[in-house]
Amino acid sequence: VNIMSEWFVESANHTCGNFPPEYDEIAESGLTTLPSTKVRPERVRESAVQLECRVHQLIPVTNDLGEHTATVIHGRVVHIHVNEAVLDSSREQVDIAKLRPVARGGGNTYVTVGKMFDMARPKV
Repeated sequence: VNIMSEWFVESANHTCGNFPPEYDEIAESGLTTLPSTKVRPERVRESAVQLECRVHQLIPVTNDLGEHTATVIHGRVVHIHVNEAVLDSSREQVDIAKLRPVARGGGNTYVTVGKMFDMARPKV
């Protein structure tokens, strides 16, 4: 799992078409890869947060006719890579404002993080 950020969303968009299996979307997009540590698939170099995962569970999705139309894949994270440029070292976590993540919203729609705020957790 490679977290998409605003700085490479146009290139990443070139990897989401209905391409035949032999089509190399990474080459066409201009993105580059890095070897993974614990899994075979490579990581996207431009992604500031990369999660190496192994398949945990496959869940078939069917339509109203009972036809298999998709599969939901649950993965188990086995290794995490985080570029230090997106870290907030004072809080020891990823700074979302630095990461500027982008999500696929379905179809041609993309979604970015909007208003952010902190709220202290209640203490017992």
